[in-house]
Amino acid sequence: VDSTVTLVDAAGRAAHRRPLTRLHVAWPVGVSRSRAHWPADEAWDCFGGPPTANRLGPWITVASVLRGAVEIRLARVDPADADDDPGPFTLRLGGWPLAGTTAGAVRHGPGPWVEITDGRGLRSTLAGLRGLDVVRVHPSRDSNPLGPVSAVPTLATTAPVPH
Repeated sequence: VDSTVTLVDAAGRAAHRRPLTRLHVAWPVGVSRSRAHWPADEAWDCFGGPPTANRLGPWITVASVLRGAVEIRLARVDPADADDDPGPFTLRLGGWPLAGTTAGAVRHGPGPWVEITDGRGLRSTLAGLRGLDVVRVHPSRDSNPLGPVSAVPTLATTAPVPH
């Protein structure tokens, strides 16, 4: 969930976005493109290769623009090919995780905005600029190397994304 831009199918399963193709990297902008896919089996095969995709989805292009501690992510879902899974899919963006020994505070703002903070002054904030109207925080236990308790803010679309 953390730091991702992905499509989510009707069953709530997030697509994988690998391998990424780097389209542009020059400070402060990075752009990548990848094919959304849902593996038939999440496990790697016995020869060390990636799992075989059983469903292919549309291509996703993501651009990140940095300025200080602020990152703006732009996402585009390309039109589906004839052989693609037609969906419907929603789009989900995950923020940066915060981890520690205790759960942090969560604040929701007006509109699509969420912020999680910890007791040390760190925070992870997401604000939807257009089309992202579902605000969530994904808590987790024992999944982050920086602490036993972690949380990731996310934004998603309510309506399926056109592709």
